[in-house]
Amino acid sequence: MKKISLRFVFSEKGFHKKISKKLKFPKYYGNNLDALFDILTEFTFPKIVFINYKNFEKKVPNFVRKLKTLNENLISEGSSNIIEFM
Repeated sequence: MKKISLRFVFSEKGFHKKISKKLKFPKYYGNNLDALFDILTEFTFPKIVFINYKNFEKKVPNFVRKLKTLNENLISEGSSNIIEFM
């Protein structure tokens, strides 16, 4: 399991920077949700758990909603990469 704290993340750009660093994404990562979906279906990662995400959700609620939809799409695609929010 890989816990990623979003406590001090306040933007979509900050989110992509944090997740790409913590999960050691390839340099070609596109820093958007389409690229995130592609990476999470292409590679296998330990279970991803976003912790302390409530303040982040308050700052960018539409983005978090899209991120949760992305997770639902990963599940429906049968991806082994699952995201949890705590």
